[in-house]
Amino acid sequence: YFRAQQAMEQTLTPLREQARALLTRCGPTLAQLAALDAALAGALTPREQTLLAQLPVLLEKHHARLRNAATASSAISSPPHTPDPPAVRPSGRPAPPAWLTTFRHDMRRMLLAELELRLQPTLGLLDAVCGTAPVSA
Repeated sequence: YFRAQQAMEQTLTPLREQARALLTRCGPTLAQLAALDAALAGALTPREQTLLAQLPVLLEKHHARLRNAATASSAISSPPHTPDPPAVRPSGRPAPPAWLTTFRHDMRRMLLAELELRLQPTLGLLDAVCGTAPVSA
């Protein structure tokens, strides 16, 4: 998850800077918007990074909670000497346990939500650029 966060930051930061540069070339009003965005990013980014850095920690706790609940549930529902055979995929590899599938789904949703959060400022800048573009007939 941490590597995905780093990749997002390394990709989206230059994209936002490019959007600001584009705004700067669109006139003084949009140049002010670009400057305001840069100032807000400078003020808010450290706090945002601190909060987003907590997501892997929370996700790790969620992973442990799901795994422990599945272990406890299987210990209660079946005697220890008769384990269920693992489900097998058509590829012949064992299917992941249900709790792991749930965890992967939750992690994917978190990554998508974080990507959306990180993209919002850039999309707003691009909306401002598109709002000034001449409409062709």
